[in-house]
Amino acid sequence: MAGNTEGNVFGPRPTLGSKTDRMHKDTVIALLKRLLNQSGLGGFSFGYSSGFNVYDEKSADKIGYLGDSVNIPYEKGINSILAFLNTGYYHIHGTSFVYPNHADGVTLTAGGGAWDLTGAITEIIPADTLLPYNFDLHWMNVDTISANGMVQIDIYAGESGSEVLIVSTRATRTAVQSFTGPKRIQIPQQPAGMRISCRASDSTAGALTCVVSLEGHYYTIIGE
Repeated sequence: MAGNTEGNVFGPRPTLGSKTDRMHKDTVIALLKRLLNQSGLGGFSFGYSSGFNVYDEKSADKIGYLGDSVNIPYEKGINSILAFLNTGYYHIHGTSFVYPNHADGVTLTAGGGAWDLTGAITEIIPADTLLPYNFDLHWMNVDTISANGMVQIDIYAGESGSEVLIVSTRATRTAVQSFTGPKRIQIPQQPAGMRISCRASDSTAGALTCVVSLEGHYYTIIGE
């Protein structure tokens, strides 16, 4: 079964090729073989009938299925090629959100000493709130630091009493300027409905307070 070879400014389109194609050939199957080989997922075979249908079970697992996405939490070596392609695409195009939505941010209170970690871990996003998709957080909005000093905010995922630190960020207030506002963060993809909480610490002995909210995006599932 041959592909369209008319091509464009990037060169001719490759043909589908044959399951016997070697990796150096300019066919779709040869390209897939090169990708699998470079990713360390070698040792596969191809077969097709009525189009391009991979029937070898071992090969199918490595190439994957149309609805695949990268497993959360991420584990090296077990995700298919289509899982990476799907997750990459929908990472870019998932719907964004802000939380709290149409409401004031959540106030955090730091511990009583400099960089003291006795401040309460405070819930920001309750469990089973960000549904039905997995999600990412990319910004923390930090406002209204109560006095001069630097504040560090640690962000956690997990149930109350079992929180796991996933990222931290900082904001500063001085006598002449407040370096607050949106702070860029980057975290592992979180499962749908994950609870998110935060704890503040600061550079003073004054138990500073600040107000926070979060922004991120969903990983939309194919076909929904």
